This record gives sequence, C-alpha cells and structure tokens, in this order.
Amino acid sequence: MHRWFWLSLPAVAVLSFGLGTRFAPRPTPPSPPGDNQPSTRGQPQQDANAGISAGEAGATSGLAALPPGVPLESWSRDELQIHYRELAAANAAQARELARLRRTAQQSAPASAHTTAPQAEQNLLARRFYPLAQDELESLAKNCSVRVDQPPVLESTPRKLGENDEFADARPEERAAMNRVLATLHREFRDDLRSLYEEAVGHAPNTELAPRTLLSEIGDKSTAGERGRVLKAVASERAKQAQAPAPKAASPYERAQRAYFQLGDEFQQRLARELGQERAHQLRAQSGGWPWQRSVFSGCE
Repeated sequence: MHRWFWLSLPAVAVLSFGLGTRFAPRPTPPSPPGDNQPSTRGQPQQDANAGISAGEAGATSGLAALPPGVPLESWSRDELQIHYRELAAANAAQARELARLRRTAQQSAPASAHTTAPQAEQNLLARRFYPLAQDELESLAKNCSVRVDQPPVLESTPRKLGENDEFADARPEERAAMNRVLATLHREFRDDLRSLYEEAVGHAPNTELAPRTLLSEIGDKSTAGERGRVLKAVASERAKQAQAPAPKAASPYERAQRAYFQLGDEFQQRLARELGQERAHQLRAQSGGWPWQRSVFSGCE
C-alpha cells in the first residue's frame, strides 16, 4: 500500500453511502486469480437500498461505493482526492439543510389541542409532567404510560446549578440547597443501582459506571414482558388504582425502574426539608416539572 493513502476501505465506503455522492465509474480491473465473478467496481450496488425507508432510498439510489475485494492500490491518488472533496461538499450541504429544517421545526406553531387521544395526550401531557390531575393520571394508566421528570443524576457526576440556571427566581441560598440535595441524591441513587446490578448480573460493577449505564445493564437482565408489566403497575399506582408491591417481592430490574421513576418526587421531598414544601412545589411546578431531563414510557406489553 502506498505511503500517501490514509483513507481506509470502510471509511470511504461509509462516506460514499452516507452522503449520497456519486463516483464516476472506472474501467473494471482484472479479476483476481480464481475469481470467476465479474467485478462490480464503479457500478451501483444492487442491494444498496435494502432495509431503508423510501426517503432514504431516494437519497441513496444509484450510489457507487468501493466494493469489497478490490485492491485500494488500484485507485489513483487524484481519484481518491476528487472523491473526498465531493463527499466533503455533500456533507457541508447536508449540514446546511439540517440546520434549515431545525429552524423551521422550531418556528412551527404547536399542534392544536382539539385532537383525540393519544395525540391529545401527547400534545398536552408531554409538556406538563407536574402536577397531574387525577383524571390525567387515569388517562395515562389506560395506556400504561409513565411520565418522568428527573433531576440530573444519571451521569458520572451530578450537575451543579450555576447563577444562570433554569430557575431564574431562585435565590443563591436556594441554589446552594439544590446542589447539596443533588449531590446526596446522586451518590445514594448510584449506590442503590450498584447493589441491584450485583444482584442482577452476579458480580460487582465497575466503579466508574454512571447511573445511566447501570440502569441499562440491569435492564438487559429483565425477563420477557417485564417492562410492560412494570409500566402498567406504576401507571395504575399513580392513578390510585393499585398498590405497590413489597420491595423484596420485586426483581432487581423492577426495583431499579421504580427508583428511577421516583427521582422527581424524591428530589422534591428532600428539597422540601431544606426550603419547605411550598417552595419545593413552586420550583418544580413553575416549568411543569423539573426542567433538566424528561422521559415518557408507554406500553402495556
């Protein structure tokens, strides 16, 4: 291989397919000894659109990638440099188009509230996670839907609130209290997940794993259908249609999920001990729930 060549075969192939740039066909090289199949070099891949959407197919139809098995040394340096420049230009054009679409989406008016479930539920409840009225909780329970607004404790270190954070009216002493509660909740939540991980997997986790990763790996040990059963149970309990089981009767996965679902309430309860119940409620409710991270879980199966 020549010393100047620095693009690997997988890199060039991925760029060619991913960015939608054509490369002019070159004369077919001689087949390797013992290979009776004609080379497809420079020709569109016949299965290039397999498994992709109609829109993606339209964007990628007729692409020519570097087929496997063709020696890279047979491509000239000028050809590779031309192809690279074409891909870079297409990439820049794609980035501009994505930025335009993003601006258009952000400027679009919200959908009308005069719609029917489940679209009405998505339009309304997805924007307000707290507080939820009894009839709203009952509607969510029908779809085994759980809304979660949690403090930022899923990464390796808890987020520390600064002066320009989401709570514009919070006093410095209130921000300091929130940071103390965040640090304690992060540590205890991670320790609980580490214990559940060891119970589920059979050995202690790496000490550097973040809560998010611990949750994911515990979830890998869940049984078939367990996710839907947990969502159905939690949604029903929130609507006061059922009672939570004893913690010891639940699997490590269910206990981990329940602890995760309770993070928003747990943070509020701990903050209430520092700032009072009314102020903790105000801070959470002013944005329709804690503003950092929000998740929606649905599905009875």
